[in-house]
Amino acid sequence: MQLLARNIGFKKRKMRIGKRSMKVLIADTPRKMTVGLMFMEKLAIDECMLFEFPRDGQHPIWTRNMRFPIDIVWCDSDGRIVDFVLSAPPAGRFEFFGFRPMARSRYVLEFNSGFVKKNKMKKEEKIIFK
Repeated sequence: MQLLARNIGFKKRKMRIGKRSMKVLIADTPRKMTVGLMFMEKLAIDECMLFEFPRDGQHPIWTRNMRFPIDIVWCDSDGRIVDFVLSAPPAGRFEFFGFRPMARSRYVLEFNSGFVKKNKMKKEEKIIFK
């Protein structure tokens, strides 16, 4: 699995949440979506990962081979938050549990644990992608 993560080259862009500007790592291919944040040591305080799915669904997120807990935020096709999980713990190499939203979404964002609470994010809040 670690070989799959090598030289993945995530595209980057900026987005705004409220008044906060973030650098976004884009997971927009099946390989990038499978790898996600696996094996990364950390995210910078102003970074997150964005999963862009081709259509709406209840897209599950796993934390397999992660090295730190994350906040997971699901957004609909308009960028509105429909659900989130706070401090999702890393799963081990052989653990396959995941987190699934209660509502359909198009985008999934992964932040450092504590980001959602610190930034007072709420359901229905709109995330603006620049």
